[in-house]
Amino acid sequence: MNSNEELKLKDIYIMLREQIEHEDQLIDHRVNWLLVSQGFLLVSYTTLVNLAVKKEIPIYLIFIVAGLAILLNIFSLIGIAASFLYMTDLEKFWIQTQSTVNDQEDLIPFKKFPPLLGKTKYQIINGGFGSTLTPIVFSIAWILLLINLRI
Repeated sequence: MNSNEELKLKDIYIMLREQIEHEDQLIDHRVNWLLVSQGFLLVSYTTLVNLAVKKEIPIYLIFIVAGLAILLNIFSLIGIAASFLYMTDLEKFWIQTQSTVNDQEDLIPFKKFPPLLGKTKYQIINGGFGSTLTPIVFSIAWILLLINLRI
């Protein structure tokens, strides 16, 4: 393998790694915006419940706010899952790129690169656990709030 081919491999690795970092940042932004929106909607919900108890507003407004919150959770979960799937596809592309090298000697440059995605047991468990479960937990909480609504 000559230095031009190794440089090309390095460029591919860097490009894929930057795309993975971009997707990871998108996940962070989605979770942060989800947390902010859920906090805002929870405050709206409690305000509306207090007004509904006093018969100052119709009760369906409470269900609209809770429904909107659940929809935001679903859309966030879809976006987060899409980012994880895309990162997995990028890693598969890197593995396919590695498999196109025929000689064992040609594989030596690949050993210089760290894995694109974490591969330890703890990285796999913790990597997507919190960001994937956050919208699910919020949705369950909203459903429980609606089930236990007493006005």
